[in-house]
Amino acid sequence: MLSVIAVCLGGPGDEKYEGLLRMLDVLLSDRVLPGDKKKILKAEFDVAMTKTMEREAMEMCNLSQGIVDRTIITDIMNLMDSLGLSEEECMNALKVPEEHREMYHMMLQDKMEISQV
Repeated sequence: MLSVIAVCLGGPGDEKYEGLLRMLDVLLSDRVLPGDKKKILKAEFDVAMTKTMEREAMEMCNLSQGIVDRTIITDIMNLMDSLGLSEEECMNALKVPEEHREMYHMMLQDKMEISQV
């Protein structure tokens, strides 16, 4: 059984953006570099990043990137199926950066091979 909890973290300038919400925003952010996360957690929350915590933070970042990647692959496949667009047209429509296209092409090929089995 799976349970999902959604927490709106808000952002800088929000009334309740402090304490735990700020810490979670820093930890889960894909906009804050790992080195900056480490500095912010130490300076603002007196949390020293151990090697274990650093590894776990990187795993969380990789997990969120994996979710984004799977979503983009699903979006490409849906556009191809619904609108009859080519893979390249779908990536153009989704504004996929050029440097990510080869990776998504490979992921798409893997996904299509699995679905044909």
